[in-house]
Amino acid sequence: MKTLNEHYEHYGKEIYIYIYSFCRNHEIAEDIVQDTFYKAYGSISVTQPDHLKAWLFKVAYHLFIDYVRKEKRVQLLDESRISKIFWEPDFESKVFEQEEIGELFLQIDGLPFNQKQALLLHSIHKLSYGEIAQVLEITESSVKSLIFRARATLRKVKMEV
Repeated sequence: MKTLNEHYEHYGKEIYIYIYSFCRNHEIAEDIVQDTFYKAYGSISVTQPDHLKAWLFKVAYHLFIDYVRKEKRVQLLDESRISKIFWEPDFESKVFEQEEIGELFLQIDGLPFNQKQALLLHSIHKLSYGEIAQVLEITESSVKSLIFRARATLRKVKMEV
């Protein structure tokens, strides 16, 4: 059985990226990730989730919602800072990629919140439809619908450009 530290090593970065994609603030994302694992440590023996990864994402999501309700605002950072975290290309391609990444993040940010969550959890974090349904507390068919609508919207926006 893995220790909580091993789970943190395995899932911490993914949960950070997930939360960071919503708030775009390093300190907030770090705090929520730490709170997620603190809460997990306190309740994992009672909860014993079947799908630990989905359960951790669900805990992180609820902590983020609690934060938003408490603060009533989320500070946004510019897209250049996001691209620095994820990409280390050579100088020539860096300019081109930053433009594309910036446009993609703007398009994803324009999606309704539930569509954005479902798309990120499925495409980036590789959660199954069932796991996403657990995180968002909706049915699998609703998850499929959200992802379908998100992709359709992104395709439509791309065709308009």
